[in-house]
Amino acid sequence: MKTGRNIVFFLLLFNISNICQDLTGYYPLEIGNMWEYWDPYEDIFLSRSIVVGDTIMPNGISYSIIKVIYASSSNPRFGFQRQDGSIVYQYDEEWVDSERVLYDYSKTSGDTLWVWNYQDDTIIYKITFDYYDYFYGKFCRFIEHYEKSTNTSIYTIDRIADSIGRVYLQFEPDIAYYLYGAVINGIKYGNITDAEGENISPKTFYLSQNYPNPFNSYTKIEFYLPRRKYITLKVFDILGKLVDTLVDGEKESGTYRIFFNAKGIAGGVYIYQLQADNYFEAKKMIFLP
Repeated sequence: MKTGRNIVFFLLLFNISNICQDLTGYYPLEIGNMWEYWDPYEDIFLSRSIVVGDTIMPNGISYSIIKVIYASSSNPRFGFQRQDGSIVYQYDEEWVDSERVLYDYSKTSGDTLWVWNYQDDTIIYKITFDYYDYFYGKFCRFIEHYEKSTNTSIYTIDRIADSIGRVYLQFEPDIAYYLYGAVINGIKYGNITDAEGENISPKTFYLSQNYPNPFNSYTKIEFYLPRRKYITLKVFDILGKLVDTLVDGEKESGTYRIFFNAKGIAGGVYIYQLQADNYFEAKKMIFLP
């Protein structure tokens, strides 16, 4: 009987190892691929991400364009990603060579992908879990990433599945997105409320809501420029007094992420404002020291 158990166990390992040989560290960035995310607690639609094209960014590198549509906003956001070997990069103006490592399939649990020293804080991005499981009948490798600020309570959990993409994203304890469904290279997984992809390129300016908000030390402000423009990004208090000028100059087309450090100012409501020619947009943020 023991021999029979060993045979069954060997066959199980053999079958899994054969399946795992097909897991190549592939991140699906083909045009038309789509991911739909819902709130795991309230079971409501949150966002949809669609690969809508590709473009060459100011650093001279070609990226896939990811259009993100949120239920809470009429303004889409755009991200720019590419894969080179086992590494997935995201365009980010703040980083060396204007891109940062988003995922690395050659790494495993316990590995640190990067450490970023920003002003008086340090951000650590590492892999916390690496395991195999099924996603709607497809056997996948799952990798969970953890981004943590050493000086604040801010953290992010980002879980991906090989050949599927991001399946779970959590910001602190109460903000989470789970993958409700996806269309990958024409194959549908789970549920999609609207499976029609959009093959368009970003054409308009946008200014995103800062994150986190409220915040207790620093916060990120992201905006997109469809073409080269002279812009200003300024922060005002509730009375209209200028607090800080974050950007004042000409910028190339692309997505920019700017950090606002609230050190030395009083807690309360502040307004950040983006202006480029006739485009003008302002949003409110709350500082809780």
